[in-house]
Formats: sequence, C-alpha cells, structure tokens
Amino acid sequence: MTSIENILNLLEENKAAEAMDLCQQTIKEEPENPVAHYLLAMALLGMGENKNALAGFLKAGELAPTMAPAHYNAGVLLFEQNRFQEAASSYGRARDLEPEDPDICFNLAIALKEAGELKEAADTYHQVLELTPDDTGALYNLAMVYKEMADPTKAITTLEQAVNIDPVHVSAHNNLAYLHHRQGNREKALTHYQKVAELDPEREAAQYMMAALRGETPETAPPTYVQEVFDSFTDYDQTMTENLAYNTPAMLRDLLNDHLPETENFTKGVDLGCGTGLSGAAFRHLVTDFTGIDLSTEMLGQAEAKNIYDEIFQGEITSFLNSCQQNYNLFLATDVFVYLGDLAPVFKAVQKKSQPESVFLFSTEKGKGGFTLQATGRYAHAESYIRKLADEAGFKVLECRPANIRKEKGKWIKGNLYIMQTG
Repeated sequence: MTSIENILNLLEENKAAEAMDLCQQTIKEEPENPVAHYLLAMALLGMGENKNALAGFLKAGELAPTMAPAHYNAGVLLFEQNRFQEAASSYGRARDLEPEDPDICFNLAIALKEAGELKEAADTYHQVLELTPDDTGALYNLAMVYKEMADPTKAITTLEQAVNIDPVHVSAHNNLAYLHHRQGNREKALTHYQKVAELDPEREAAQYMMAALRGETPETAPPTYVQEVFDSFTDYDQTMTENLAYNTPAMLRDLLNDHLPETENFTKGVDLGCGTGLSGAAFRHLVTDFTGIDLSTEMLGQAEAKNIYDEIFQGEITSFLNSCQQNYNLFLATDVFVYLGDLAPVFKAVQKKSQPESVFLFSTEKGKGGFTLQATGRYAHAESYIRKLADEAGFKVLECRPANIRKEKGKWIKGNLYIMQTG
C-alpha cells in the first residue's frame, strides 16, 4: 500500500493528526507531490487549522494547476477570511476546470458579488441557472445582484421566477414587496407584504409596511423594522449626503448658532439615533462628553470607527433615556423621529434627563394634524403637535424652521427643524 493510500485511509478513519504526520513525511521525500500537499491540507482542515490548510491547498494548486478540488477549497478558505477577490480567483480556476459543476459556479458568483464585480456575478449566476434552471437560491441571489446594480426591473422579473418555483420563499416575497413599493406599485407591494405576513406572522416589518400602504398610523415603527432598514446599509453616508442631498446636521448646527451663538461647550450631549455619526460629527467640537445611541449594529460599527462619541450604546432611545443614570444638556435627533410616531414618550424622557437650560435639537418631516404614517414608511409630524408636546414638557420653542430634509426620487422632502430649551 502506498503512502497516499495510507493517508486516505487515515482521513477516512478521522485520524487527522496521524494523516498529517504521514503527509509531512511524504512531502519531505517528495516535495513536489501535489496530492500529498492536498491531503495535508485536508488533514489540517480536519484539525481546525484553516490558515495552514489554505497554504496547503494553494501549494497543491500551484503544483497541479488542473487539480480543481485544490482551487475550490482554497476559494472556500479565502472567502472565510473575507479575501473575496482572491476567493473569486480560486473559484474561477476551479470553474474553468469543472464548468458543469453548479456548486463551484454558485460559490464563484457569491465571491464575485462580495468583491464588487456585479456584472461578472450576474453572468455566473446565469451559468448556474443554465445547469440548474429551477435553482431558487441562484435566482434569488441573481435578483439581489440586479437590485444592487440599480436594475429593479430585472430584479423583479427574477424574483417572480423564484416565487413561481417556490411560492413560500419569504425573502423573495419581501424583496418583491420592497421593489414594487419603490417603483410606486402599491397594490403589488401590498400583495407581497401580505404574503410575507402570512408566511411569517412574527415579521413585524411586513405588518408595519402594510399599515403604511393602507393609510393606517400605528404609534411607532417596530424596532426590528428600523434595525433591519439600517443594518442593510453599508454605504449610508454616501447614500444620504450624495444621493439624497441630506444636510440636516449642518442646518441644525446653523440653527443653534443663530439662537445661542455664545454657546461654546456642552458638558454632556446625547445623539439620539446617532447612526454612523453624521450628526455627531457636526457637533463633536461643542460637546465635552458625547454619547451615541442607536438600534443598528451596522450603523454603530461605522460610528465607532470614526471615534466621534465617548460612549456608544445599542438600544431604543426612550428606553435608554429612562434607564440611564446621566443627565444631559444637549439632545440631538436628526432624521430619527420619522421612525417614531407618538413622540410624547421621547419628550417626557428628554425632560426627565435634562439639566437646567438644556438644548433639544431635532428634525421632522412636515405633516398635518398630529402624526401620520406615510406610504414611504416614515412618519410626518404637524408643527402644532410638536408645540403641544413642548408645552406639556415645559420646553421653550426657540424656533421651528422649515427646511428641505432630503430628496426622495429626485424631489425634496419638506420638513421642520426645531430648537428648544428646557427651563
């Protein structure tokens, strides 16, 4: 029996350590033996030594360029390390050798998408579908590539193919609802949100968007919905400032300057719904001790990387204020109340945690009569409603300033900027 056969037997018996020893002995005798390097990598993989296993697969592929499994396994481990471009390269070599293998093509497409090569990813998903036409996973992922490429028509068509094959594909229905909603097809959006709610009754986001499309107004957006929306953003700053012309933090900073130009420093500030820190950056130099609070893990990760806040907390803002032991003299909330309908609990919490003569700065979308949930899934608030809450909380409204909050489909969303002060 050859050493290679012995190694294979040991691997089949799950004796990875013994297989590794025999592989190393074989490689010492035959350093250019690609099979020995490959089997060593398999043994190391079985022992959880993925980094060393990767080196073995790469060496085997270098020695035997036609060894598709070596390239494939290298791709798997490179992808695990978020080395997406290199993973795509290894998967590509395996695909060229085994073009009829749908699993290799599928993994290559995933790596290409993560590497930002969207057209190549789409082409590769099409290759998967030529091999396995009813692969709903490939159809769904292809649709997500089209969505990222800003091609909603192709994304919708592809998702419809997926739900025709698998009518209970919740994520496909959810994305169809979102895309139809963005396209202004409210009835189709509602149909798919209803399907999502039927298939997954616990999915609060679908229930919330159904309410928005039906003209209903719940008191607030579910925290899970808000978290899902913002966790999906990887390029939030660019989207807001470049695509949507969002400049609310700077406008609120000007509003503060116009009313309290002598203010040089706030000892304790809190950015309610801080997101990535776009608002915090505009006020950082005014605040000695700055706290950020947000629901989204993705947003807080980006904010932390900017080093804007002294402390960061994940959670719902009213609960945070009611439970924290700190009092503040600056409260900031930009583009946050559009996800909260009834603001009375927030105003009460801000009042409870205010130092004397604290400043409360925030923005709203302009509404008529109390608060209303719009078809966009965002709340609008009437000035009369805000002034009523301010009066009840003992806040002095220094100014309500009309402003263009951001753009939606190329048109300005009208809103109000508020600056208030506690007694």
